Amino acid sequence: GNNIVKIPFYHILSFSIVKHYVDITTTDKVYACRLSLKNILVHLPKEFIQCHRSYIVNIRHIRKIAGTTITLSNKTKVPIGRNYLDDVRHDYADFTMRFNNYTFL
Repeated sequence: GNNIVKIPFYHILSFSIVKHYVDITTTDKVYACRLSLKNILVHLPKEFIQCHRSYIVNIRHIRKIAGTTITLSNKTKVPIGRNYLDDVRHDYADFTMRFNNYTFL
């Protein structure tokens, strides 16, 4: 429908293109909207990275990167496109290194 829903960024796992719609996968539901990934990406914080021409993922929900596949916190597997592989690995390493700089008691 024409509903407007407010979704906190930390609840969003990924955006993916399905036909002419973007599916927004959250921790508990999938929403569909008629936008382009390019238009969505410019409005997202840096925790969101494009990993494939059809996918944007929330780096906070990445649990594993193996080869050219990302496993998200909900166990969904997302492909990494060849053109995105180096950037994804670099961005994920930078993200995880931020936590290695802290000493926990």
